[in-house]
Amino acid sequence: MLYDPVENTAARSCDACRYWWQEKVRRTAAGWGQCRRMPPSLPSDREDKLKLVGIWPETEANDWCGEWRGRDGIGSDPS
Repeated sequence: MLYDPVENTAARSCDACRYWWQEKVRRTAAGWGQCRRMPPSLPSDREDKLKLVGIWPETEANDWCGEWRGRDGIGSDPS
């Protein structure tokens, strides 16, 4: 069964989401941040497991997903 791709018609992008943290200093282009919706994951490489770091998904400001919440706490479902 095939589904049509979902469109972001409400302009609910990462940069307007309460879970998104914009990086102030970055090695690459501006407009990137981390999605803090879920707890960080641990590195999957065995050698990296010795490092005590958490990894959050990195997204661009204009990316979006189905977990979006406005900065005022209003959910993604308008009903």
